[in-house]
Amino acid sequence: MDSREFVRTAPGLDGMVVSAVGYRTEGQRPGLHRGLPSPYLTLIFSLDGTIATGSTPDQATGADATRTDIVVGGLHQSPAYVVQPEHEAGIQLAVHPLASRALLGLPAAGLAGQLVVGGTDVL
Repeated sequence: MDSREFVRTAPGLDGMVVSAVGYRTEGQRPGLHRGLPSPYLTLIFSLDGTIATGSTPDQATGADATRTDIVVGGLHQSPAYVVQPEHEAGIQLAVHPLASRALLGLPAAGLAGQLVVGGTDVL
């Protein structure tokens, strides 16, 4: 059975968090999400196991993938790849770059050019 739920909240935190989306999927065909460059930082908090990411499809699905429960995506100019398993649940935030220091403790420039970073390295 294929099941998908998405919940989008109203923007909050005085414009620091531009978008907050909760999601849960079950029974989906495993795949690979291609995260395109964005004007915002991306934070993904997994509520259902680790998230595998990489700068190429082969890296994301291979042994050298970044695996973590919290993903921080910096400002970048190429896609970031995120493995989508059969079931997943989490919260994804789009954070304004000017809010990076207040929310993450470092400026957005500290994450520039980095596709994905383990959240425990930043938070």
